[in-house]
Amino acid sequence: MEYRLCREKEVEGTASLKEVSRGGMRFSVGKKLDRGTLLDIKIIVNQDAAPVFLTGEVVWISKSQEKTSFGYLAGAKFFKIEKFDKSRILDYAYNEWLAAQRLTHSNN
Repeated sequence: MEYRLCREKEVEGTASLKEVSRGGMRFSVGKKLDRGTLLDIKIIVNQDAAPVFLTGEVVWISKSQEKTSFGYLAGAKFFKIEKFDKSRILDYAYNEWLAAQRLTHSNN
């Protein structure tokens, strides 16, 4: 995913989307963001030609325990997202979860 601070023109950075729920998302990011910051976010959903655009508000941030290039883990609640885009991103998350469940059960 790409993000930028609201009202800024340039992309601020990239982040790795970890989880999506009905109300928000969790992601890894390379720089510390302040709580309450509004972000314009662009997410590519499963190689779909049309990305999802949304505005999210950072509600928490902490130092990441994962060994990646992203030093922080953050959570954002959806501030503004079209119903259709929300549906697309939740469908994708659900399908990924189903695939993981099938893989887990086939390995047992």
